[in-house]
Amino acid sequence: TTGSLQVTSDPSGARWYLDGAYVGATPGDMSNVAAGSHKVTVKIDRYRDWEKTVTVNAGGRETVAAELTPVRKEAASGETWTEPATGMEFVRVSGDCYRMGQTDAEKRYLIKEVGEEKYKEWYSHELPRHEVCVDGFWMAKHEVTVDQFGKFVDAAGYKTEAERDGGCYAYEGEWKKKEGTSWRNPPTVQQQTNHAVVCVSWNDAKAFAKWLSRESGKDIRLPGEAEWEYAARAGTSTIWFWGDDPDRACRYVNAVDTAFKKTWDSSYYFDCDDRYVTTAPVGTYKSNPFGLYDMLGNVWEWCEDWYSSDAYSKYTRDNPIVDTGGSDRVIRGAGWSDDPRHVRCAVRSYSTPGFGSNYLGFRLLRTD
Repeated sequence: TTGSLQVTSDPSGARWYLDGAYVGATPGDMSNVAAGSHKVTVKIDRYRDWEKTVTVNAGGRETVAAELTPVRKEAASGETWTEPATGMEFVRVSGDCYRMGQTDAEKRYLIKEVGEEKYKEWYSHELPRHEVCVDGFWMAKHEVTVDQFGKFVDAAGYKTEAERDGGCYAYEGEWKKKEGTSWRNPPTVQQQTNHAVVCVSWNDAKAFAKWLSRESGKDIRLPGEAEWEYAARAGTSTIWFWGDDPDRACRYVNAVDTAFKKTWDSSYYFDCDDRYVTTAPVGTYKSNPFGLYDMLGNVWEWCEDWYSSDAYSKYTRDNPIVDTGGSDRVIRGAGWSDDPRHVRCAVRSYSTPGFGSNYLGFRLLRTD
């Protein structure tokens, strides 16, 4: 009522176990195995454990061949990867759980600045604060530049929605479409090739990501809102990722400051000079603790999600992305025309997918 068992593996030299008991190294033979079902386990360092249930027949000989799968080495947090078609740099961000949404300190600050009524009207969709867990990913170090977007346009023969529909929007007391403007010549903004591209819609950003995925052979897309905030906070829980001191802002962000106030009047501003009135070259200011630049300020950034004011009450805990419903897409991070109330990691806003403006751009994320 016994049989025999032969176990081989690729690679050889692995440890093999019968019903949890260590037998020896592969290749190996074992006689006098009781007839019936048995679990064979094969293990070797840097490969995934392999298991199979086998049936040994009385007087028979069963052969088991284990094909082992290497364990992919996890990229280290902070490691960089350069996409070859555009030269875009990505930074590895390790996955973890964090508290997403507006902090108590932010709430106190906002109520002090705008009062209870306007706080509820403008900022309550940043609540409730809740735990979210995200897998690791690669986030673009910078916002997509004019030069990088131009490479896509030239290679794909792509025309943006602003070019097809007659212009890009600018805010001049109200939103106005400025005829003949686009990412090539945005209204108000004096662009150079190393500035963040603007006047691009969510649809334009998706087209760029699809092209870049094809060119690079990697899965590249817009970040989910939860991924975006995780990357922006970079392990911090203060009002801004550099702390709670607004006077340090101009080291880190391009936003409404004393230079902006000389051109457009604003009651709220950072009391410092960031040296640019509109967009700045990407990477001009200091990075956040994850090595990412301009996560706050410079330009708003499109996210993958559909916008919902009560999204945080419906989120799943793990890797949430709102991919159904809605008429608007989420934008994050604020821009050059935003004041301290909006230049925060928790701030949320939205635009229709076909909308392009002179303060709205994007950055990309690469999955594993």
